[in-house]
Amino acid sequence: MIDPGDATPPPDSEVICRDCGTTHAASGVCPRCALAFILAADSAATAGDAPRDTSAGPPPASPDFEHYRIELRADGTAVELGRGGMGVTYLAIDRRLRIPVALKVISPDRTSDPEAQDLFLREARAAATVRHPNVASVLFLNDSPTRLFFAMEFVAGEPLHHWIRVHGALPVRVALDVAEQTARGLAAIHAEGIIHRDLKPGNVMLVPNRASGTTLAGVIAADSEWQVKIIDFGLARHILRADDLAQTIGFRGTVLYASPEQCEERRDLDGRSDLYSLGCILWEMLSGRPPFRGPAKRDVLNQHVTERLPFAELAHVPRAVVSLVSRLLQKDRQKRFPDATALAVALARLRTELPADTSHWKKVPANATPPTAPESARLWQRLLVVAVCVLLLGGGGYYLLSSRTPGGALPARLEPTGVAVLPFATNGLPPEDIWLAQGLHSELLDTLSRVPNLKVISRDSLAEEKPGTGSDARALAAKFGVAKIVEGSVRKEGSRVLVNLRIVSPRSGEILAAPGFDRAANEIAGLPSEMAIALADALNPGTPRTPDSPLTNPPTRDAAAYTHLLRARALIANPVEARRDLDEAAKQLEQAITLDPNYAAAHAQLSSLHSYFYLWGRDRTDQRLELALQSAEAAGRLAPDAPETQMAFGHFYYRGRRDYERALPYYRRALAAAPGNADALAYIGYIERRQGKWGGAAEKLERASEANPLDPILFYNVANTRLCMHEYERAWQILQAALAHHPTHVALMKLKGDLFLVWKGDLSEMRKDIETRSPHAPYAEAYVFDKVELFLFERRFDDALSVLNEGKFGLIDGQARYITRDMLEAEILTQARRAPEARAAWARALPRLAEAAAARPTDPRIRLAHALALAGTGEAARALAEAQAGVQLAPPEKDAQDAPWFLYAQACVQLRAGQPDAAAQTVRRLEEMPSPFSAHTFRLSPAFAALRP
Repeated sequence: MIDPGDATPPPDSEVICRDCGTTHAASGVCPRCALAFILAADSAATAGDAPRDTSAGPPPASPDFEHYRIELRADGTAVELGRGGMGVTYLAIDRRLRIPVALKVISPDRTSDPEAQDLFLREARAAATVRHPNVASVLFLNDSPTRLFFAMEFVAGEPLHHWIRVHGALPVRVALDVAEQTARGLAAIHAEGIIHRDLKPGNVMLVPNRASGTTLAGVIAADSEWQVKIIDFGLARHILRADDLAQTIGFRGTVLYASPEQCEERRDLDGRSDLYSLGCILWEMLSGRPPFRGPAKRDVLNQHVTERLPFAELAHVPRAVVSLVSRLLQKDRQKRFPDATALAVALARLRTELPADTSHWKKVPANATPPTAPESARLWQRLLVVAVCVLLLGGGGYYLLSSRTPGGALPARLEPTGVAVLPFATNGLPPEDIWLAQGLHSELLDTLSRVPNLKVISRDSLAEEKPGTGSDARALAAKFGVAKIVEGSVRKEGSRVLVNLRIVSPRSGEILAAPGFDRAANEIAGLPSEMAIALADALNPGTPRTPDSPLTNPPTRDAAAYTHLLRARALIANPVEARRDLDEAAKQLEQAITLDPNYAAAHAQLSSLHSYFYLWGRDRTDQRLELALQSAEAAGRLAPDAPETQMAFGHFYYRGRRDYERALPYYRRALAAAPGNADALAYIGYIERRQGKWGGAAEKLERASEANPLDPILFYNVANTRLCMHEYERAWQILQAALAHHPTHVALMKLKGDLFLVWKGDLSEMRKDIETRSPHAPYAEAYVFDKVELFLFERRFDDALSVLNEGKFGLIDGQARYITRDMLEAEILTQARRAPEARAAWARALPRLAEAAAARPTDPRIRLAHALALAGTGEAARALAEAQAGVQLAPPEKDAQDAPWFLYAQACVQLRAGQPDAAAQTVRRLEEMPSPFSAHTFRLSPAFAALRP
């Protein structure tokens, strides 16, 4: 038998928890501590109840690796967590952060092997590119050829293969849940262009889930008893990279879970190979055994390639589940799921359709809480016991202590390289100088985002924090998931500006550093760089700096120009009245450029502002777009590699030209120059969403939320992406977390109403939103349109007309829709079946729309609005042609986000032009593709009443 398993204690044996003294099953979770394997296994071994582990080798030549210390037993041997062909993984302590890590060190006999070194580095770098709740993360890499090692998060959980061997098959719904989480982790891996190549139950870890649900990362698995962690990237490689292909010669992987293409030693592997491996794992979870087994490696390889599946082993499994597993295990990869995201969606839907079944599934008690005792002695005792038990159980995993805790409790582990820089206190600053503190704070955050290996919480998540010192560092650390809090204050004394910073440890409340700065008011241009250097040195010692580094060079030598930029940054970061403040911000940037024409940052900021005005219809003219391009080009001439320059060009092509292929490289270069720039990562996700890469987009937006965990707009986009993917439960979990922090946010409340409409056909949340929303927020046109939309669903046509006539509505010039007042009136009358009045209203709307379509023939929104007016006035043939032309300007393969709205308009035109069959076909397409529509939308909408029997 291949991979015969690991020696484990008998499943019915009992041990005593070393931490609290509770007696419980040797293979289970301590019901009092709620930590897996915090057992007195070493004591039991000493007493003769179990054989003492002797597999761990001697410690490395030096137990210290940089700032990591290998943990040793009493006999001086190193505590191993796993051992493989490439290296050994040890339990270690990060002496700077005082947290446990899994330290993987290359085997001594491979240090002189260049190929082995290359593979070892590729494993670390492959794992480091992925940030997802279902994938273990790399924290540090030392790439010195003579001392290769990397540190990973330490996971307190249990390998799936051990659970199955002790307890047997899992209940069906639980197996589907574990498979779904694994698929989501694979989607994140594949989104980075990486395939795992060695997915197996030993590389799938089960961690007791204690997600608080108050942050996006905590929401991901909040409805699951266990959180899945994928580990071990030892065989991972980038897909179709030429220099990798040579490395695939010969079989690589674990034969019990290898895909047919792996067994045939093919070079053109892709993510569907990992999906086959996940199919084998799901089969084993359902039956207790892998699908193919044999006495020799070659026997199993042949079975994967040629043998039929032994479906009799799944006779107890529902047919729909067997069908899904069968699709995963197709010999021809073209017949499997197209990607991991599609699989995750299918698993989620299937799981919700099955009845609850939790028999023989051992759960963590509902009242269990994670440990909070900080005493170092108790922590080291736990860690050593964990390590010994992992060795006894043959674990090869990297284990993570629990993440977030509810309320104000400090999590067991905070992001070690994370920092939240609170808004600065304005001690004694007169009201007219408040902009100074706000602008310096924004500049500091941008500068810190360029520091490698430093997670900086973005300004959008800090917007609601009160400026000042003396804050509750523990509560803020738990809120943001960071290990350091920075407080600051700004004041003026005569002509001098004084800034004081404090770095606070949330665990102890200790002030770790308190740099101060005293500068003349005309010498503050370099102040954010000086502050960033001081913080970077304290937070991330050894931060590299070069003479031309943005950390060492001020952006301008003109103090007055810098003052204008700071005023603009303050207005952009904290707009009270967005229209007024953003116009004033543009004026401030123009004045900065007048004073210093070589001020690259001001040119770049102004370009991004012009693109913003264009995108949101403030000034959707070619002249505004030309201004955006001119400013971006000016920044490009002056500072071509600066992240703000790259962002400006990205915004021009994304917001203005809708040229997503050209925008994407700019955002990627911005992210490379400023790794902490959450906006750059988010925009990469937005582009992938428009490119139809929904799974990758969702993963990147969720990663962006790690640095921007409380931004309501980012929450909105993540939840809306899941909604369009028809992952309604997940979208609702994310929205609940968002609304816990922003209970009255207009966009989130609107999305909640939309979600319940498409998910359940329930209008109550949409009604509640309209009843509680101010008619002036966010602006009057949106309130009128949303209220009309609700009344149309409720068939309150007269009320809809009254809202339109009494409210302020001129034009909605949005990203995907262009709606004039006459259009909206005509639409109400059309859906009310008041044909003569509707025809007259459409006739009033037609001239303006015809003129707009002629002036902007490449704008699909206007072309489709024109098509609706043509259909409303009875010009069926012209309407159909115009609608088709509009859809062809932005089909789903070109813009997957906006295209559903264009197809929706086309379906309306088709129905009103006498083509109900074509309309029905378009509706079915919208229901099946990622879109904000569902069968409930078309069932409730009077616009499609003619399609219903």
